[in-house]
Amino acid sequence: MRNEKGFTLIETLVALVILSVLGLAILGAVSTAHKSTIIADEQTMAQSLARAQMEDIQKGPYLNTLDYPLVDLSPYPGYIASITGTQLENGLQKITVTVRRDAKMLSTLEDYKVDK
Repeated sequence: MRNEKGFTLIETLVALVILSVLGLAILGAVSTAHKSTIIADEQTMAQSLARAQMEDIQKGPYLNTLDYPLVDLSPYPGYIASITGTQLENGLQKITVTVRRDAKMLSTLEDYKVDK
């Protein structure tokens, strides 16, 4: 019976520890990838909303005041867009659209509007 070959208890425990460490490393990598995906999705959504707001402003009438109305982004909970204008010369305005989510600035878009 002494010539039987097999794993001892210590060898089995060492193998379990190694497998556990590898499993935790894989879980950490998956968690990091998931967080990165969420951040990228937020930024993509913010950029899309900023472009849509800028297009709406450029299609709308030229306002002599720089007070643009607040934008309703209720279909997108947590997102807030703020629009500011800077009067330049010869009927030119610089428009800045900033999109935030949960007080974190995600996207800023600048463009110009001309009084036609």
